[in-house]
Amino acid sequence: MGAHRMRRGTFRASARPLPLAAGDSRSFLSAVTIDFEEAIKPFSWMEYEGNFSVSLTVGEYKEEVFRRRREEGFLGTGYDWTSLALVFLTEKQPELDESIDFDPEADTFCAYSSDGEALKTFALAFKAACEDRKLIQDLFSRAELD
Repeated sequence: MGAHRMRRGTFRASARPLPLAAGDSRSFLSAVTIDFEEAIKPFSWMEYEGNFSVSLTVGEYKEEVFRRRREEGFLGTGYDWTSLALVFLTEKQPELDESIDFDPEADTFCAYSSDGEALKTFALAFKAACEDRKLIQDLFSRAELD
């Protein structure tokens, strides 16, 4: 879990919606995107100029995971979520390790990539892991405080 993994200020996204192809406002692709976005909630997906990100505003989702290690300094910040995500990525999806980077803030977890498919694969699997109480607690037991 090298320091090269977190880069600050490298991903910037616009809040304005991206246009779809002409005449394609409710295409199959749109439905797949909507289903994907539903599947990863409360994480959010963004695409902007060939870059992709998945983010989470911290403080409401899976706080009980972080409470278990509060005395060690884990508060459930974006940095703590990144520590957890790094353990997950290293142990469960090492083939994606070079494709995904992180840009956390105190109140936001953010993973980003120029490879949208790799990031979608990570996002779906990480969300599923978060929903598996035993697995996420086991992974978090090896997370390092940033």
